[in-house]
Amino acid sequence: MRHSWAALILGAFLQTFLDIIIEPVALQGNRWFLGQIYGYHELGLDFGVPISNYVGWLLTSFVLVAAFQQIDRRVEEKAPYGIFAIPFRSLLGPILYISVLIFNWVISHSIGENLIALTGIFIFTLPILIVTILAVSRVNRYHEEELQEHLKDYPWSPLNKFKE
Repeated sequence: MRHSWAALILGAFLQTFLDIIIEPVALQGNRWFLGQIYGYHELGLDFGVPISNYVGWLLTSFVLVAAFQQIDRRVEEKAPYGIFAIPFRSLLGPILYISVLIFNWVISHSIGENLIALTGIFIFTLPILIVTILAVSRVNRYHEEELQEHLKDYPWSPLNKFKE
């Protein structure tokens, strides 16, 4: 993941994809506790949000993920102080992502913007369904080469105990 173009591009697109739900709801901030903290000079095509907003998020996300990859490459080979295996740690990111989605769906529904909520549900139903099926069926198992690459990047990983 430290050198993966696929992870870089996917991370940038997932962040931008999340903003497709967040931005229209945040733009309605005067109708809920957020307040009207910003606006656009011209109304855009996506519930008042201009496409340039999403292009900006894509570029910003690309730079941020690339910076995080660069920082992560500089990590020492030994385990940093305080690192320990947290059960189901890999689920923390997806849980946060889904929580942000659910929060925005609830807010959009509560302020009467049911079309925004419904659009968001339709946009994310298929990706969530695919990820759930892959996780449950375990078809996303790693190959030996992928495990070795992971262990090279993260030598303190709990997966080292499975190494022969």
